[in-house]
Amino acid sequence: MPYYEFKKNDLFSNTIELNPDCNFFIYSEKVYYKNLDQTIVNSNTPSGHINLFELNVNRPIIAGVKNLIYPFLPKGSSLEMFRTISTSEYAALDSGTLLSGSYPLTATITTTVYDTDSTRSHIDALKNVLNYYKYQSQHYAFSSSAESQFFGNKATQRLTLVDFPSIFYGSSIKKGSVDLKFYLSGTMIGQLTDKNRNGELIQSSGTISDNDDKVAGVVLYNEGLIVLTGSWDLNTAHVAKYVDDGGSTVAPRWNAFGRKTILTPSSSYGINIRGVQKMNMITMFAHAPPGALNYSPNPTYGSIYTSSVNYGSASSLASTGSSTFGYGETDTIKITNTISSSFAGHNEKFQKQTFISKIGIYDENKNLIAMTKLATPVRKRESDNYTFKLKLDY
Repeated sequence: MPYYEFKKNDLFSNTIELNPDCNFFIYSEKVYYKNLDQTIVNSNTPSGHINLFELNVNRPIIAGVKNLIYPFLPKGSSLEMFRTISTSEYAALDSGTLLSGSYPLTATITTTVYDTDSTRSHIDALKNVLNYYKYQSQHYAFSSSAESQFFGNKATQRLTLVDFPSIFYGSSIKKGSVDLKFYLSGTMIGQLTDKNRNGELIQSSGTISDNDDKVAGVVLYNEGLIVLTGSWDLNTAHVAKYVDDGGSTVAPRWNAFGRKTILTPSSSYGINIRGVQKMNMITMFAHAPPGALNYSPNPTYGSIYTSSVNYGSASSLASTGSSTFGYGETDTIKITNTISSSFAGHNEKFQKQTFISKIGIYDENKNLIAMTKLATPVRKRESDNYTFKLKLDY
């Protein structure tokens, strides 16, 4: 099998940016991803979730028990264990005890509504990140002397945190793609967009037009987070338990957006974003020059009637005492003439030709690292000169 080395002009590297579209719909206690209940497609994936690695997809239920695969490993001298097992629990186990985990691993968005007196360790952890982006907009400020609905103190004010796992969007959220909608009985009462692409979520439409063009929150594009602080009423004729399960009710507001509860049966929420995923790609040009690649290891390439020779026989062994006996490939194998003729009973003149069906990519140590299989084998004659364009994503 011949090897060819890629030349300088045979390799091109580039990066492609992909922008996956993600849309979620929240109603009651359920999240719908791309307007679909994922449980219908795969019974082992909750609605609104992505199944990492697509494990346990629609595995059968036997005797009422889900026949799911799971990770496991025995306790040994390597001290390897699952993250869900504490060090003290691991130390108490006998050597050889089988440790197990659970699949599938799934991810979904989370929306957390914080009241003024809520414990908010996740918000406090974002203080430095929010302050870092103040150069884009003062609305990122963690705290501000202007204690108003526009700025305020995120350590104490009422707000909503929307968290997107990176499996949905990639490396970051695309600027200008965020679109939040607040629905009441199926009618949109407010919409937020980041039309200025600086992280500010601006109300573009609503039932109360006086609130249009107000900033209701900010987007952390690289971190996959949205912080909503807008405290104005989106509808003055409706109240519900948007903040807690107690007796207090409030009007629909952006800082109570996306609460998953059955206590707000008239409200629903739409979330649309686009992600940024970088894909590295290398383009390779593999050449099949004329006068080369006209031999094939396929058994049909040579005539089966002349492919072996007998090096000895039982009679010759008895007379000569030689220990050499067997079969081997002859040096004069006839190549099968595969040139077809359009005339019956006529054989065309012999020509070498092969059919290229696969192209292998090897590293410097001749280890196969990639294989391209052509949809249709390409005929290669001695006079033919081909260049195959290959692409490899990594």
